[in-house]
Amino acid sequence: MKNFFTEKKDYFLYSFIFLLIILIIFIPLMRNNQSLIYGNGDAFHQHFLIFTHYINSLKESFTNIFTFDWSIGLGNDVISQFGYYIIGDIFSYIGLLFPSDKLNYAYSLLIILRMYFIGFFFLFYCKNSKKTYKYELIGSLIYVFSSFVFNAGVVHPYFLNAAIIFPLYILATERLLQNKNVYFFSLITCIAFINNFYFAYKLIILCFIYALIYYFVEVTEKSVKDFLLKLKTAFISFCVGVMMSCIILLPVICTFLNVQRVGAVDTIMTYDMSYYLNLLNGLITPSNIHWSVIGTSSICLIAIPVCFMHFKSNKRICIYFIVLCAILMVPFLGSIMNGFSYPTHRWSFAFTFIVSLMTIKLFEMKLNLSKKDYIAILSFLIIYIVLALLQKNMNVFVMTIFALIFLFFIILKNMQVLRHNLINLILYICICINIINLGCQTYYQTQFYNLSSTDNQGISQDFLSYDNSLKRYQTVDNQIEELDTAVKYIINNDQSFYRIAVMNNNIANLSLLYNYNSTSEYLSLTNGNIANMSYSFYNSDYSISKSLKQLDNRTRFSTLLSVKYYIVDKKNISMVPYGYVQYAHFEDTYIYQNKNFLPVLSAYDSWINSNKFDELNAVEKEIMIMNSAYVDENKIVSVKKNISHIKSECIGFKVDKSSELKITDNKIVVKDPSKKLVLKLDNTFNKEVYLSWKNLNFETNNKQLDYAIKLKSGSAVVKKKIEDRYRSQYYVNTPEKIFNLGHEIQDNKIIIEFSKNGVYSFTDLSFYTTSMDNYEGEVKKLNKGVRNVKVEKNYVSANLSRTSPSIIQLNTGYSVGWKAYVDNKAVPIFKCNLGMVGIEVPEGEHDIYFEYNIPFIKVGIIISLMGIIIWTYMVYLNRKSKR
Repeated sequence: MKNFFTEKKDYFLYSFIFLLIILIIFIPLMRNNQSLIYGNGDAFHQHFLIFTHYINSLKESFTNIFTFDWSIGLGNDVISQFGYYIIGDIFSYIGLLFPSDKLNYAYSLLIILRMYFIGFFFLFYCKNSKKTYKYELIGSLIYVFSSFVFNAGVVHPYFLNAAIIFPLYILATERLLQNKNVYFFSLITCIAFINNFYFAYKLIILCFIYALIYYFVEVTEKSVKDFLLKLKTAFISFCVGVMMSCIILLPVICTFLNVQRVGAVDTIMTYDMSYYLNLLNGLITPSNIHWSVIGTSSICLIAIPVCFMHFKSNKRICIYFIVLCAILMVPFLGSIMNGFSYPTHRWSFAFTFIVSLMTIKLFEMKLNLSKKDYIAILSFLIIYIVLALLQKNMNVFVMTIFALIFLFFIILKNMQVLRHNLINLILYICICINIINLGCQTYYQTQFYNLSSTDNQGISQDFLSYDNSLKRYQTVDNQIEELDTAVKYIINNDQSFYRIAVMNNNIANLSLLYNYNSTSEYLSLTNGNIANMSYSFYNSDYSISKSLKQLDNRTRFSTLLSVKYYIVDKKNISMVPYGYVQYAHFEDTYIYQNKNFLPVLSAYDSWINSNKFDELNAVEKEIMIMNSAYVDENKIVSVKKNISHIKSECIGFKVDKSSELKITDNKIVVKDPSKKLVLKLDNTFNKEVYLSWKNLNFETNNKQLDYAIKLKSGSAVVKKKIEDRYRSQYYVNTPEKIFNLGHEIQDNKIIIEFSKNGVYSFTDLSFYTTSMDNYEGEVKKLNKGVRNVKVEKNYVSANLSRTSPSIIQLNTGYSVGWKAYVDNKAVPIFKCNLGMVGIEVPEGEHDIYFEYNIPFIKVGIIISLMGIIIWTYMVYLNRKSKR
């Protein structure tokens, strides 16, 4: 037992110091009863909701992993969507031990647990690497308590898993190159791909670069034959690892290949100077641009120059450091690391890893520095002091002071004023204080030392408290007072299949928390067919990862997507789509029911092809798909072709006398955001009104080009945010933006407000209307002959009675996972209305049946089993050779 504690003392010591530092950093949160649910980003909008929904569904049955879940957007299978986030995250399953009403506590605990294992596995790497490190404890503390971990831990908790896996992948790479074993590399590869294929891609590139450097620097007996042999071994080992992960990987990859990020931002060619300044600042502070989040201990300002001054003995580490710097500085390389998309550096934990090794190397030299070392260190520190003074950034200045303190004690050691062990202890304590300061900068007062800023708050102000962590969800960010009450009322009184829409819903995944079917989603792997459909109709709410967002509450689209209930605040009742009647209300929260409800199956007796469809504007397209299905003409055999014409009405308008802003030469100049543009429209009675803005462009002296447009009619308010076209990964370049203004325009006036000063230019501004006179007839026609619709997790069935051949549309995203049967005979499915599932059915009475099977899941299971068998044999051979 004594030997056990002696051998593992560094792990126990690390655990104790980790717990102590975490307690110190998070004491203010504990005092305020705050959770680690970050309420101003994806943690709030995605991660917590997905975690809660997934854990609760597993509590019902573990088989729910393999089901089609109708509450994920318009319906998605669990593996293909949650495989990207949570299925491969072993930490999340600890949530099963918590009651459903305590999952906010579990969520916070798991963030801390992931942090712990980041440092733990760094320590494991150091102790098991051939280059045994003697001061691994200090390296593990620097690696775990970095800005990447502090930031990603709360903003994107699952990013931390990549930082956990990385030291293990590096260790596996080293062992493979040392001819020790290959099965460990396969195992880590499998874990990486099951955890998240997006980060697995980054880890592979990072390890491949490291492997090349390691081979040419560390391997003594090199030859072309040996290199090719090692490459072959690595490739086989990698393939086995990928094979074992295929049960999760194949369905996720299938979904990924179907993602169409229409109109995504172009990759920038160069970063501006502010990026490079922030990159330098971010080495020791919580700076974050393009996820270049490094923010490590100030000891790095000494360790980096010293390592380069002793390049020969640190060649592997220094070359890797240079390569990582190049990726950080060149946008094209950053784009490669992000799958040839926009440049982002979510891999920056690797930079902290190498800096941590450099710090260990500094201590291994027993802090014995030469005159040249001191010159290099002082030169590095002067750069940071000058940067701090020029930018008036006291965050940088204070962290540089820490570096000077470290340098002072190192000088005392070299002068032999104090004993080496005592100096090490003092430096360890100073580093701990330093990283505690870094954590406090991140969470509490990021800008506290910034003299030019009036914002003295860190991100902790956005952490939700345990007591009311659900309140923002319950009120949809104060948009609706009693959402949870309204949803429960609907579900308790109506057990049929339908979708619920929530007015002004900016929390797109809200349906995951309350377990209802919606028309919104915020997911990284959105169905590309649905995204393409939304984009084609110039949905003003369309953005990357939020492609649907209730399709701007358009009446016909809402009905076609089987929306039966609208939940709305009293002041926005006039924005409820046409044909809804009041169903119930709870104080100022109202429920409206669609009296023209369509089930999840719609029946068309005619179709149109692309030539005719493309001639229509976005408003006319919406009317058309309520009358005829838009399909590929090669898919249709007997259904008749539509030859009628659809035409929307463009109504006149003028700038009202009360308007404070004017339109001149297709430009609106805003010098004061409080000023309003008031437009008077012609008659809009019994019509749904749309504002069409073509080639809308915003120019300002401010570098930030994101803005918001607020449209008002009476008490109703619609707010649309437009992302920065140069800097935002969510920006979408659409030639036309269509804004739904509803069917009740008070006094025929629209008030438009702009959030920022600048020039808003466009090529055309028009108002379109669609008459609702024929709308009820359109719905009845689509519903005719469709009876006994039954919807379960993996299938939809119905009885059909039609007097002519028909196209039946299943109102969910098109996927190869769907199979269809008419009278128990398989029929081909095809894409309907750009994004839905369609089949052709002959006239007469039929039983129709749609069944969903997760794409490639069976193939994935077989390949995974084959991979496990091969891997087991590899382990056997390795152990046999050792004997």
